[in-house]
Amino acid sequence: MHTWTTVSGTKVIRLNNFRCSCYFIVKGNNAVLVDTSIRAERSIIERAMKKNGIKKPSAVVLTHNHFDHAGNAEFFRRKYKCDVLIHEKDYEGLRKGYTYLPDGMAQPFRRAVGFINSRRIILPFQKFPPCPGAVPVSDGVTLEKYGINARIISTPGHTDGSVSIIVDNEIALVGDCMVRSVNGEIFPPFAEHPDEVAGSWIRLVNTGCRLFLPAHGKENSSEHVRKKIKKQLDTIRHGKSK
Repeated sequence: MHTWTTVSGTKVIRLNNFRCSCYFIVKGNNAVLVDTSIRAERSIIERAMKKNGIKKPSAVVLTHNHFDHAGNAEFFRRKYKCDVLIHEKDYEGLRKGYTYLPDGMAQPFRRAVGFINSRRIILPFQKFPPCPGAVPVSDGVTLEKYGINARIISTPGHTDGSVSIIVDNEIALVGDCMVRSVNGEIFPPFAEHPDEVAGSWIRLVNTGCRLFLPAHGKENSSEHVRKKIKKQLDTIRHGKSK
């Protein structure tokens, strides 16, 4: 686990998940879980709760409706009687317990996803326990009722309903809006609307946050993201694909 603390004392804790990095936002006795990973990693989250003295999540926020983020949403909602929040544009998939496969941005992802979608193949991992009791939310919703100074903003591109959580205007939990690969790239390997990704990065940088914590890979500084925005916009201007 790794912990960051804002000036006002809010803790952001990254858990030791392998498939998808989940985070707890903690202030006093209140804790919000961001993303839930897959069923096989449920115990990692609950062990982290015990280690950090968290009795129950005040709420669960999903950055988007993909199986590796939403796989345990219904479990936590039922066991801990907590709200599950997801953007209204991704709610329907969560209600059904189904993940649509977005296009791959580079080979071999592009070829593989194209083959699967063209033949309407549904792979086992695309399904997870439905969460019809989730709460659909829109841009700008705050987490104040759960004791956390944070807000949800729309950052589409990876999915229509992808969101980020802005904590104390210092730290952003960005889901798959961006990643951090070993070569420093931050563009997600899959995206429903790749043309919207750079715009979401710009919106994130404009929040004034100093750190951007993705679900895959290590943290990105604001300086690093600004450099990647410039590179991406230059690529678009020259008419090249990502």
